[in-house]
Amino acid sequence: MDKDDLARLFVASRASLLGYLRAIVRDPHKAEDLLQETWIVVMRRLDDFDPSRDFGAWTRGIARNLARNALRSAHSRKMTYLASEELLDAIDTAFEGVSVRERADTEEDMSLLRFCLAKISVPNRRMLQLRYRAGMRIEEIAKKLGRSSGSIQVGLYRIRQSLLKCIERRRSVGYAQ
Repeated sequence: MDKDDLARLFVASRASLLGYLRAIVRDPHKAEDLLQETWIVVMRRLDDFDPSRDFGAWTRGIARNLARNALRSAHSRKMTYLASEELLDAIDTAFEGVSVRERADTEEDMSLLRFCLAKISVPNRRMLQLRYRAGMRIEEIAKKLGRSSGSIQVGLYRIRQSLLKCIERRRSVGYAQ
């Protein structure tokens, strides 16, 4: 399995995985951040994935571990987290029935994303590249760009929302070009 195949699986499972994270982490911004961190780990561990296994279960395991680590970090102590292991196990069980389905429009989604990425500003594109291609943490990006961690976090959130709106607008008119 190559990175493109993995990206398609991740895009197809994104909504389910985000729902899973929101069930664990009550803060929607933190859940979105954890989703992006999960993607970075998935890309780093590409060779560890066994295609005969359930991709959704694998990514949920990664996401669950990242959520636990976030709770432990001093920076995230204020994060609202459902810490009961029994509850986490119940959430895992509920999500086991959610299979990753290859959607016919995955290629269209990727085309729409490329189109929308081309429309964002160079500074915003740089911030995305540092976060998702280079895998840098928020604090590292802030230092590199001479900004506060909060402004980077808010900036990334706004960029993601802008990309989502762009994709939805383009999809509503029925074409990606």
